[in-house]
Amino acid sequence: MAKPKNGARVRAVVVNDAGKILLVKRPNDKKRHPGMWSLPGGRRNDGEDYLAAAKRELREETGITARPDGWSFPFKVHGRPSLAFAFRDPAGRIRLDLEESQRASWRDPRDLPEDLHPKTGRIVKAFLAAQRSR
Repeated sequence: MAKPKNGARVRAVVVNDAGKILLVKRPNDKKRHPGMWSLPGGRRNDGEDYLAAAKRELREETGITARPDGWSFPFKVHGRPSLAFAFRDPAGRIRLDLEESQRASWRDPRDLPEDLHPKTGRIVKAFLAAQRSR
């Protein structure tokens, strides 16, 4: 598949029954943000719906599927509009794409690792604030 050209990104905030979110650790040999924990996600393909892109990236990177819960959060990457979506009821066994992630972990969203990708922290804070107001 050709690399997407539009540069817009998507992220998936996946929440399990225990209220923990799924984080993936980027490989140490990645050019950008090596060894940092982040949310599953990636680039949106040209013409692809943002939510469809988030579902695809989640499945490609982790092997799991989940149900969108209606929450989304806009953010920018290199000036391009991007979106994060929340998902619930994860199904399937985690099978990592080792080119994208070296580990996965279900984490309490109020107790995140120090080596966290900066945008991941902003997205998780926005998600927690939205949960409190529901």
